[in-house]
Parts: sequence; C-alpha cells; structure tokens
Amino acid sequence: MNAQRTHSPVSQDEQVHDGLASLHGPCEDVPSNDSPYALSSLDHNPLGINVTFLLFFHAAQSEQCIRVLQDGIKQLLKVHPFLAGDVIRQTKFSQRKNTWQIEPDAPESLLKVPMLQTRYCPAHSIKELESKRLLTGVEEQEIMRQLAPLPIDMDLSMPQRPVLRFQANIMRDGVILAMAFHHAAMDGAGAARVLGLLADYCRDPAASSAGVIPDRQLRSQIDCIAAGWSSGASRADFSQHYCGLGDWAALLAENWSGFLQARATELVTWRLTIPGSKVQYLKGACNALLLGQTSALAGRPTPRILSNNDIVSALMAMILRQAGQLAGKSTELSIAVDMRANFQAPAFNNYLGNMVLLTYTPIPARKDQTPVDGPLPPTELRQEYLEELTRIAARIRQSLLDVNAEYIQGVLSHLHSQTDWAKIGFRGVPIPLSSFRNFGIFGLDFGESLGSQPRGFQLHLPVLGGMCFILPKRQDSTEPWDLHLTLNRDDVSIVANDPLFHWAAGEHL
Repeated sequence: MNAQRTHSPVSQDEQVHDGLASLHGPCEDVPSNDSPYALSSLDHNPLGINVTFLLFFHAAQSEQCIRVLQDGIKQLLKVHPFLAGDVIRQTKFSQRKNTWQIEPDAPESLLKVPMLQTRYCPAHSIKELESKRLLTGVEEQEIMRQLAPLPIDMDLSMPQRPVLRFQANIMRDGVILAMAFHHAAMDGAGAARVLGLLADYCRDPAASSAGVIPDRQLRSQIDCIAAGWSSGASRADFSQHYCGLGDWAALLAENWSGFLQARATELVTWRLTIPGSKVQYLKGACNALLLGQTSALAGRPTPRILSNNDIVSALMAMILRQAGQLAGKSTELSIAVDMRANFQAPAFNNYLGNMVLLTYTPIPARKDQTPVDGPLPPTELRQEYLEELTRIAARIRQSLLDVNAEYIQGVLSHLHSQTDWAKIGFRGVPIPLSSFRNFGIFGLDFGESLGSQPRGFQLHLPVLGGMCFILPKRQDSTEPWDLHLTLNRDDVSIVANDPLFHWAAGEHL
C-alpha cells in the first residue's frame, strides 16, 4: 500500500541517499522467461490485495482511444511480459513456508480476464464522479465493481491472481482508464512506472525499450543482496516491525473471505484538498521554530529542515489521532519509504516490484488546546499548534533520515533470514500514511488520442479506517495538496469537526 509513498515522505516521493549495492547479474542461472520465479522478501510485506488507480481523460474519440490503449498494452507486455501473468503459491520445494511466485505464462487467467476490458457507461460522467468527495464504503465498492478490471475482494480460493489488468470506461464526457494491480507484485511507485511506460507506448509505439533488465533478475538480485548480509548487518531488532501485519492480520488473504465487502458498511472515504498557501505557511513557521528547538535539544539528533511532506504528514497525524478509540491516547504513524535510490544500480530506479519499508513515529495524545476556528478559520495557527506540529514533523523527518544503508541492510537481512514469509508483513498501526505526491501522474503524455495528459486521478482502496494517502501533485500553479482518507464511519463527524482539520481543509459536513 504502497509511496514518501509510496505507501512515501522520504515516502514514495523522497528517497534516502546512501548507496547500497551495484547490480552485477543474477545470482544463479536464469531459467526460461516462461517459467515461474519467486517474489522477493519485500513482496511479502504488504497486504496481498488488488489496488486500483483511475486516470481521467477528456477524450472525444472513444474507439480510437481503445485502439491506442490496445497497441500500447501490447508493447508494454513485450517489454515486461510478467505483467500478463499471475501471482501464485510457490509449488516447488522451498526452504521457506508460505512463499509466492510469479507465473509469467497464464493463458487461463487471460481468457477469464483479458488484459484490457472495455465498459460503456453513457449514463455516467467523469464530472459526476469527481464531484463525490465523500463516499460510503458501499458506494466506493460499487464504483470499483463498475470501473475496475479486478475486484479488491477476489475469490480468494483461486490459486491464481492476476498481476495487472486494465479497463477502459467510456463515460459521457471522456474516458476513465482503470489499472488494478496485485500489491504482492508491485508497490505504488512501481505501478506509477507502469503507467509511465504505457503513456510512452500510447504516444509512440516505437518508443525505445533498450536496456530493460528482466523483472525476474531484479527480484532475485534483491534476495541475493540480502543473503550477503545475513551474517548480521545491523544490531537493531526488526522483528517488532515485520511480524505478520500485526493489527492488519485479519486482512491476510488466507484469513478472510469477503471481509472487505462486509466492512463496506463501516468505512467512508474522503477526498479533500489543503491549499498550497497553507502548507507553505506551515513549512515556514515550523522551520523557524525548529531552529529554536534544535538549540534546546543539543546532543540529540534533530533534522535541520522540514519538508512539505513532513508538515502534511504531521498535520494529518494530529487530526487523525482524534478518531475513534485513539482520542485522548498516544498512537503511532507509519510512513512508506521508497528505497530505489539506495541501490546504486540504475536498473533499480525503474524496478516495478515492491521496494518499500515503513518508518514508525510515535504520536502523543492531544492536549486540550484553544479552538482555532470561529465564524471563519484564521489565516494563521496559534503558537501551541505550531509548536506541536513542529515537534511531530521533526520526529517524522528524523525517522526518515534514520533509514540509511545500515538500516536497510538490517531489514533485508532480517526478512531474508525468516523461514515463514507469512509472518514478515508490515506491522499495522492506527495511522498508516503513503505519499504519491511525486509520482508525476499529471505529467504523463498518452498522446493526442487520449487528450495527452490525465485530467484527474483517484485511488480506490477501501480497506482500513485511519489510512491516509497524499495524492499525486496536480499541474496547478497554486500547488494544492490532495489527500485521500479512509475513515471508520463513526469517526467522520469527529474529524470533520476537528478545528485543526477545519483550518487546514476548510471543510465541514
């Protein structure tokens, strides 16, 4: 799940910079391209569910759009044939239990669910969908049922689960391209790279694919690198953070059937926007305060500067800690960290598989503070809010700075050494956050037939209350920050009436 991000502040939009390892080649003889190959240890961390991205295009010639998408997907599969495959249980003998692999050759799945499906929705419009900022879980799942090529809640008795599928939805006022991917096969940043490749091939079918390293080689290289560190790269104990999903264990694919559908009545998704001017104000105010805090905390590691992502992440943590059973208690925030830049081999920059770790930041209980809103929210926050926001943002930034080469080596070594990979999933926390801010979605050019660049983006993942996604940056001079929240139904009014939320987003129910 996945980002900063995916599930990323260094999320899937910022990266840590210590180099780790160069790519020298596969660890063992590479079998034929049609044979199954193992998913890496990192692929076993996230929830094994389907995630759906929606891209909105204001295209008039729908039939031409479909032809362009068909040709683009064909070219995409020539470069990355595994995308037409399945995620399946590893069948051959392995020294580990509960491992997954990719079956690149999956003709039965392709017959059941083609790579590109087309659905005509003349009674519905993009404008109508974009206007729905607050959706119940039932409404969200109905949108997915109509627009997504794969359900999030698949028949989990099926041994095969497609890696990736597309659906072109022809609306009254344009085209919605839905892409659903299995989270065990790729993270959010990898999915964004797939969309980037598809855009290139839709715009220019002859676009170069030179130098692409096969996916199977990169995945095996990750565990090869980890095996080289298994003697103990770090003295840190990672078992508390990679322990079979912790609070999320109920969502393990093997543990439920229809769980998400049953949860639909309990969840609400909310898409909201924080004006860029408010984020810039907070960044300036908090960095000014940070200078004073740094001098007061001499001898303790503190960051020198806070990023926009740090500020927005801290702000959402302060708001979401009020929800439900968290009110009046300390809690915890997790942030997805993209590690691609830590591997010196350029091939990993375009790696599609999971390359995400989580950082964990404690969030203190809220103190009673003076409300920030009146008839109209003030332009500036009170000092006590700014001081707490600065402290939390600094903790977040420091947790991201701590993800260095030694830390990553320790995590990979820990994961690789485990014998049951059903027990290495991310530990779930009450407030999981991922940032897709720098995925570059709105800068993709799909060519004239699709109207060039996407005009809108939505994520559909109604899974857990408390989840927060920072959505891709729009090409807007005011640089607004779009967010996607999933809340428990009973928490909506609490969040909506929170004065800090009202100040930031200017929204009331």
